[in-house]
Amino acid sequence: MSKRLSAVFLSVLMILTTSCTSKQEGSLQEQVKKMTQDMAMDSQVQRAFLQGRKETAESDGQLRREMFAQNLSEQKGMLNDSAIAPHLLDLNMDMTQRALNDNKMQERYLQTNLLTLKKIASDPAKRNQLLQTLQHARQDALNNHKMRLSLLKQGVLEHYDALNTPGITPMVLDYNMDVLERISTDPTQKKRLMTSQLATLKAIAKDPQLRPQLIAFMMELMKDPAMQKEMKKMMMPMLQMMKQQMQQQMKQKMMQQMKKGTGSSGEPHKKVRFSHP
Repeated sequence: MSKRLSAVFLSVLMILTTSCTSKQEGSLQEQVKKMTQDMAMDSQVQRAFLQGRKETAESDGQLRREMFAQNLSEQKGMLNDSAIAPHLLDLNMDMTQRALNDNKMQERYLQTNLLTLKKIASDPAKRNQLLQTLQHARQDALNNHKMRLSLLKQGVLEHYDALNTPGITPMVLDYNMDVLERISTDPTQKKRLMTSQLATLKAIAKDPQLRPQLIAFMMELMKDPAMQKEMKKMMMPMLQMMKQQMQQQMKQKMMQQMKKGTGSSGEPHKKVRFSHP
């Protein structure tokens, strides 16, 4: 301990041990107060207190526990104080950000959080509470306009990442095909799917740039024997109907000509029999 610090302590002891009259009592209290303030503001005194606290805590286990308990009690008190709590929370957030920005501390911080999540996941009750909390938090975020846009955008980006990741791409494609198959077998959803596909084809047919590609695609399909067979099945009833309509029109036209010829010559017309090819 320095000479200055020793002198301060010695002066305090001398004042406290020296008898004094009632008139001197007020002056003595002022002197003690001033010396105490001087000690509190003295860096060497504070350093001595810190060193003494450290050495005492290391050597006395019971005192160390009492010091820790007092520290926890003070922190709880700060959290319960509406004026102090925000500052304490800000401090904790700043410490977290500092830890995440430091390479060494970041790894420790992430490992600690990961270990915490693993412990929660291993406890059924805690796991359910965590899932419910996350679900409520997500729903609250979706109800907020800005957060909703951010979450939806992030979801789309994650889908693209999954689609472009070699190990995940087959799973994504299989899932999409499974969805389409389920839709095609559901009566209600099947109609919606076909309506959507029809609207898409109509939109392509109206687009000058896409229409030639659609026609080329259809022409390519027509080269397939199976497609030609199916198209023939579809076209045959239409061709048969068109043939019957043409024959009916020709019959009516010839009947009209026969009537005109009979009216001009006065001879009855012969009945004409038409045979269907």
